[in-house]
Amino acid sequence: MKVCHMTSAHPKEDSRIFFKECVSLANAGHEVYLVGKGDSYEKHGVHMIGVGEESRGRFDRMFRFSRVVCQAAIGLDCDIYHFHDPELLPYCLKLKRAGKTVVFDSHEDVPAVIMSREWIPKPLRYLVSRVYRALETIIVRKLDAVVAATPHIERQFQGRTGKTATVRNYPLLRTSGEPLEHHKRTLQLGYTGVRISPDRGAAQMVKAASAAKARLDAYGTVKPAELKQELEQMDPDGYVTFHGLVPFEELQQQMENMKIGLLVEHPTQNGVNALCIKMFEYMLHGMALIVSDFPLWREIVTEADCGVCVDPFDVDAISRAITELLADEKRTAQMGMNGYRAVLDRYNWKAEEKKLLSLYGSFGK
Repeated sequence: MKVCHMTSAHPKEDSRIFFKECVSLANAGHEVYLVGKGDSYEKHGVHMIGVGEESRGRFDRMFRFSRVVCQAAIGLDCDIYHFHDPELLPYCLKLKRAGKTVVFDSHEDVPAVIMSREWIPKPLRYLVSRVYRALETIIVRKLDAVVAATPHIERQFQGRTGKTATVRNYPLLRTSGEPLEHHKRTLQLGYTGVRISPDRGAAQMVKAASAAKARLDAYGTVKPAELKQELEQMDPDGYVTFHGLVPFEELQQQMENMKIGLLVEHPTQNGVNALCIKMFEYMLHGMALIVSDFPLWREIVTEADCGVCVDPFDVDAISRAITELLADEKRTAQMGMNGYRAVLDRYNWKAEEKKLLSLYGSFGK
């Protein structure tokens, strides 16, 4: 089938959208297009359709850039349209009227995310969340399927749409053998993500690394922008380096050299139920974990014996965990290998790919 994936908010080479879903579909024999910001080119059998410069801020993305993305996608005249951002929802009805198969890929529990968005005035968040959910319900009821990144998200759509499928955002398996041995790694602490923000535990990570006198390499965009200066003031001795966003392949190489992965997100309604891809990426690269003590995360970390769970607001506890893990190289290395083996056994993209391909196979019946 001729398939078009669309994103207005993510980079085209997003790990879930491009490297997992689009490449898997292309490898299965589908003709796959991915429309988003940037240039046009081909990679791994996927036709990357760029629509030029990215949006000029949040509201421009939601009300102008999303329309540009959808217009380019509609012009491709595909059989299936698979979109990844809530602001693209209004354009789905036009595609359905044109007789297309339309799929919404819900990466997050959006109504819950809205409740923690600082750029929305707190008194308005509940109203905005409810209005969004109502509009989402009207639209997804008419779609062919909703793909959810976690079972929790899939449950939010049950009764509101017809066909649903959970396709977890587990990592792709390595092609380069086992992870680098810990005694050969030169980076102590790592954080990787699209953004570095207050709700991702930015202040706690920086303060804890500085207190433990441990080097932290942080990848992602600091948001809001003025936060970066505040974080630098929390680290007067310069233990933390902010690298910004880097290409997916480069980030994988850097993670190979890190001993410990930090994931001390705050307990938002969406976050505590999330299967955070960063956790599994850390495990894939043999990194020991220091993660927020959420029930779901604790279950994964405890079962695999691959890290330490901490109160994400307790800087002293985070700093203490860093110090103890760095002081016990043998134990930290064992945790890293335990996490890697857990990913090999069950937390990888191979099984999730089958679910995605099965869903697409059902559209031809």
